[in-house]
Amino acid sequence: MSQTIILRRSAVEGKIPTTSSLELGELAINTYDGKLYLKKDDGIESIQTIVTTDSVTTGSIIISGSLTVTGSFNFSGQSTTTTLSSSYIDLDVLEDGDVPPHKEGRIFYAAEDGALSVYNDEADITLQVGQEFFVRVYNPGSQIDNGTPVRISGSQGDRPRAFPAVAEDHTSGVVFENHIIGVATHDIGASSEGYVTAQGIVRNVDTSNFNAGDILFLQTGSPAQPEEYNRNTPPPFPYDVVVVGLVARAQNNGFIFVEPREPTHFSDISGLSGSINVDDGALWVYEASSGAWTNSNTLPNIEATGSFTGSFEGTHTTNGVDVLDSAIAFAIALG
Repeated sequence: MSQTIILRRSAVEGKIPTTSSLELGELAINTYDGKLYLKKDDGIESIQTIVTTDSVTTGSIIISGSLTVTGSFNFSGQSTTTTLSSSYIDLDVLEDGDVPPHKEGRIFYAAEDGALSVYNDEADITLQVGQEFFVRVYNPGSQIDNGTPVRISGSQGDRPRAFPAVAEDHTSGVVFENHIIGVATHDIGASSEGYVTAQGIVRNVDTSNFNAGDILFLQTGSPAQPEEYNRNTPPPFPYDVVVVGLVARAQNNGFIFVEPREPTHFSDISGLSGSINVDDGALWVYEASSGAWTNSNTLPNIEATGSFTGSFEGTHTTNGVDVLDSAIAFAIALG
């Protein structure tokens, strides 16, 4: 004759057995919640829940091996896994006030930026994936404040060395190999590593002296504050015209969209041949034989029509022969 074995049970919602009510090896069922319980003793007695369908389990679950889930898998709290394979992951869209606290390696989706956000080792910044690009640098000098334009020169500790960037005066004889790499996206301490935004938004910069949409250029001289490193008009000659980006928000806690552009010099242009250090009055002349522009003090193969009247001082040379002496007044008809 068959027998029916009935386990210890309760039909009260949320009721869980205690360690004193269960013996080791004994099971208990909550028929309302659909949960199964057992007593565990590893030196400390506790009640453990056996996972069942259509139920909520509280506590930690460690699975050694693989777990295959068909359908959706929802959990709240923290999950640790070595490898996660999935067709896709749906992240909650977090409003500005709901973003999680900083933890290196944490990712989330922020509604304000409409982008996947990543926390790295620097607690002051968040990387918006696909909307900005960071460069990790080493600051060998005093603190570089957030919002300061930065150039790089040399390297230290496998990182490019960063310095505050200003417009270069061509008459000073100082030539920068790099004029700008981006803008500091947080305060980079003295003799420390930090991050520079090479493209994207830098926040919490005082842009109240500008208008939204203004193009920003490197400032001349020796600025004292981050907001003084930028100007909204190109600097005059002989300073380099270096674009930093544009003002995205004109406020005390403004935004700068960083999109730097290096200045263009003759030495940077392809198709130029010859020395850049030439005499006053030298000309750039195209040579068809070499397919390049080169500096010269003469204009070869000139044909002209018309007339010229005036005075001439110096020596006019044609085919190596002086044809006019200095300080001769003359009138020449060409044609």
